[in-house]
Amino acid sequence: MDCVVSYLTRKSRGGYAQRDIEITADVVDIGRGADSKVFLEDPRIPLQCAKITNQPGGIFIESVGPLDIRLNGAPTTTARIKPGDQVAVGPYEINVVESSAGKDLAITVELVRPLGDDLAQLAARSRTEMPKNTKRRWSWLLFLLFGIVFLALPVAAFMLPQVQEVTKTWPVTPDRPWLSGEISGNHKFFENDCKACHQKPFEQVTDQACVACHGRIAHHADAARYEKIADAGQKCQSCHKEHNGKAQIILTEQHFCADCHVNLDQRLTDTGFQNVADFGSNHPQFRPTVVVAHASGEMKRLSLEDPAAVKEDSGIRYPHDVHLKRTPAAAWKGLDELTCSSCHVPEPGGVGMAPISQEAHCQECHQLRFEPKRPERSVPHGKPKEVQLIIKDFYAKVALEGGFDDPDAPAVVRRRVGSPLPADAREDALAWADARAKEAITGAFGKSLCGYCHVVTEDASGTWDVVKPRIPDRWMPHGIFDHGAHQDVECADCHQAEASKSNKDVLLPPIATCRECHGGEKATAKIPSTCVMCHDFHNEPFGPMYPEAAKRKPNMAASSGN
Repeated sequence: MDCVVSYLTRKSRGGYAQRDIEITADVVDIGRGADSKVFLEDPRIPLQCAKITNQPGGIFIESVGPLDIRLNGAPTTTARIKPGDQVAVGPYEINVVESSAGKDLAITVELVRPLGDDLAQLAARSRTEMPKNTKRRWSWLLFLLFGIVFLALPVAAFMLPQVQEVTKTWPVTPDRPWLSGEISGNHKFFENDCKACHQKPFEQVTDQACVACHGRIAHHADAARYEKIADAGQKCQSCHKEHNGKAQIILTEQHFCADCHVNLDQRLTDTGFQNVADFGSNHPQFRPTVVVAHASGEMKRLSLEDPAAVKEDSGIRYPHDVHLKRTPAAAWKGLDELTCSSCHVPEPGGVGMAPISQEAHCQECHQLRFEPKRPERSVPHGKPKEVQLIIKDFYAKVALEGGFDDPDAPAVVRRRVGSPLPADAREDALAWADARAKEAITGAFGKSLCGYCHVVTEDASGTWDVVKPRIPDRWMPHGIFDHGAHQDVECADCHQAEASKSNKDVLLPPIATCRECHGGEKATAKIPSTCVMCHDFHNEPFGPMYPEAAKRKPNMAASSGN
């Protein structure tokens, strides 16, 4: 970014002295530090107080120190600047002016509030005699002026539609002095409609204002069982603080959760949750929810303290170690060697993994063909009863039409296609079709091939069926894990799939694996990780906090200022 900075100094006899410097840098930093591109020597300025960057959306100024900046009189932490804007940085005034050709930015810098004589100021404040001329009249006038501008006018603009209509075209709205800071990015689209949240003057934002849009926000715990824990008299605004600019309005501090969960067993003696205070030093071992009996669908939470002892009975037979090796059969067919990403594909957004299907991931190797003489014939996956009917219909059709090239088949089945079927041979042809279909259904194909991956049941009549697999969508429903945030980590660093020789292994890493990178809230050598990084506070299974609000659609008109 090419920038021209003009330092202006007022002369005692009037006029200005101007000193121009040209700067070429990606970031133009402002401050009292010796390495600052825009050097402000006043001792009231921090070493670093702001920076200017050229971004795709324009040129932006951002506060980086404890000193607030004001853009055109309004406090801000970051904002886009353009010619004509005025930025106040402590005692300095920075004006954005039209830049010359080839320059990205031109600014003027002037010290408008110089540091006075401390001794003179101390003497002025230490007067003991009464002044000859009283200033009470001016004090009252200023008091009335401030009362009108900063109190009466904002209240009138809030409560009276007539005043709102007049002031809405003003460059600075009457409520600007009352703003404590910028509104968050999530609520920017209705930042000019104060009544969307502040429905009553001089009262805190009520829950009803929040649930006008967030009606389906859920409880934290079972309200029927833990009434005090689920509600506890908390209000939305007591946890979610607005007007903090780009700072998120969701509490991330660890103590917010740990205050209750550090001794949860004392608060709720019958709870199944364990105590927790800090991920790095005081967090229980992971306990995934796994299917322990696929027939009944029974699920249990099992600790990964000994990962080898955690077994799952999902009804699917899939040993990872076999599939992660290139078998001779696969090599002969010219198939590529399988990797984790061959089957596990991130869903849109990258948080979880998309479901695995036979058609997309298994069919290339495991084709559902049942007749070697007609290799083009196959059956659909996932429909056992329909598969059996398809096989029976196929052989019945072949027997009646003829032309089946198999030396073991009777002559009537091998006759030329379309030739008449003798009436006395019809029963023989159909008997062969039934036998061949039964052989395919119960022998080489049928339950034998389905049973290669699935659990197959059979009744007394010989009719078989496939038990529906029970694969949980999430092994850890009480936690959050974003695969997209870990895309630079190899799958094998967390999931020991190549060493798994049993389809019952739950290939989740224990907590020690996560602690190799993640520490507690105050960790310095690792990624500081608080509770909300992996857990939601509002849990949907516990139902909405305000059921009546959840039934109606969000009031977007009220929240958009229309």
